[in-house]
Amino acid sequence: MDMKKTILVIEDDETISEVVKIILEEQGFDVIQDLKGDFFHTHLSHEIIPNLVLIDLLLPGISGTEIVKEIRRKPAYMSIPVVMMSANSPSELAETAKHSGADAFITKPFNIEDLSKLILKLAN
Repeated sequence: MDMKKTILVIEDDETISEVVKIILEEQGFDVIQDLKGDFFHTHLSHEIIPNLVLIDLLLPGISGTEIVKEIRRKPAYMSIPVVMMSANSPSELAETAKHSGADAFITKPFNIEDLSKLILKLAN
C-alpha cells in the first residue's frame, strides 16, 4: 500500500499557504503548513520528514535560503527536494535559490498548473 507523500509548505502569507495546501491536497499529498519557518527547529530532528519542501524566500525573522542551507547540512534530510518561491525578481532570486541548495524556483503569483507539474516531478 502506497503511503501519501508529505509536502511541507513554509509560507508566512496565510492565504497563499491555504491556496497551495488545497492545490496539493487535490493532487493527493498530505500538507504540513508552517507560517513562521520554525518547523525545522521543532520537528526536523524528530519524527516528521517531508518528501518535499515548498518555501518562501522571505520569511519573518529568517530567510528561506537559511532554512534551505540548514536542510542541506543535515545528512538525513539533504536529499529532500526543495522548491523556493518569491514574488520578487525571478532572475536574481533563481540564482540565489540555486546557490542556497534549492532544486527549483517558482515566481509568485504562480500558475497552478505549473506549480502542480513541478511538485509532481520533484516529489516522485
